[in-house]
Amino acid sequence: KVADVVVVNVSGDAGLKALSEGRSRVRAQGASGGIVAGVNAAVVTAEDNSSASTVIGQGADLRAAELTLSALARPQLSAEGLGVALGGYLAMGGTVLKANANSSAALDVQNDAQLRANSATLRAAVERNGNNPSVSASGVGVVGGFGLSANAVLAEANNNTTSLLRTAASSRLIGIGRQADWNLVANTSSRQYASTTGVTLGFLSLGAHVSNAFSDSSTRAEVNSQFGGSLGTVRVAATANIDSEASATAGQGGVVSGNAAAASTRDDGETVAEWLARGIGGAALEAERAELDALHTSRVNSFVSTLNAALVGASGAFANNRVNARVRSELLSSSNLEVADYAQNALGNFIKPSASGF
Repeated sequence: KVADVVVVNVSGDAGLKALSEGRSRVRAQGASGGIVAGVNAAVVTAEDNSSASTVIGQGADLRAAELTLSALARPQLSAEGLGVALGGYLAMGGTVLKANANSSAALDVQNDAQLRANSATLRAAVERNGNNPSVSASGVGVVGGFGLSANAVLAEANNNTTSLLRTAASSRLIGIGRQADWNLVANTSSRQYASTTGVTLGFLSLGAHVSNAFSDSSTRAEVNSQFGGSLGTVRVAATANIDSEASATAGQGGVVSGNAAAASTRDDGETVAEWLARGIGGAALEAERAELDALHTSRVNSFVSTLNAALVGASGAFANNRVNARVRSELLSSSNLEVADYAQNALGNFIKPSASGF
């Protein structure tokens, strides 16, 4: 945080970054066996609460050639479980994995703060930590016996994210030098992955295997500052890239056998860019170019596979992908803008790749 009424004057480049970055992995294994019966349960619950915040206090004054302000959260959470149960007349196993991540990134420019720069980037983002999933849950269950065998595996990855860039109405962003570029962005980039694999063998075998990969995101850029000085391109944007994948595999064998596999994904998100565009003291904001963008891209996929080798057998498979994305870019009322070139977009992309390779 830059405290209230602090003055910082840097002749070169200046940056201020709040970063929350971590990798958490929780793993459980359970096994049981018996001549008559074997019963086993493996349960894992993992949780991550990442938060990053950058605040420019009231009346603060920052000046630099190139100014970079950011608040970044990069969660990486995984839950893994293996359960094995072997018994004679009775074998029962349960494997439950739940990974819950709650991440937030906020950049707040408060009342009467002043930022001056030849070029500036203000960014609040929840993003991936490398190429690994942001949140993942993977479970394997194996159950076997010569009597009754029952097996259930549940894996659930939940990712809740909030990215917020906000500037107050009395704050001032001023370009110095010649045609300064200002880039103000809120961004979310995440991947959720869940997988289950279950094998059940017995005279009478029953299995249920469920995987869920869910995302709830809020990505908002709320810019109300007064702009002044020499301005080139001013861009206000909110962007989200959400990738969710779930897979469930079930294998059964016996005289009488029944199994089911279900995999579901969900992307429930809002991506909003709001801009009260104006100059200082009620004048027009004058720039070469202005851009206002809201973009939400959702990539979802679910895979299910069931194999049943029995004299009497039944199998069921269910795959579901759901997207509820609300995308909005709004140039707010009372804006006063004079530019040579203006572009405004609000776009939602839905991508469902082929599942034939599973």
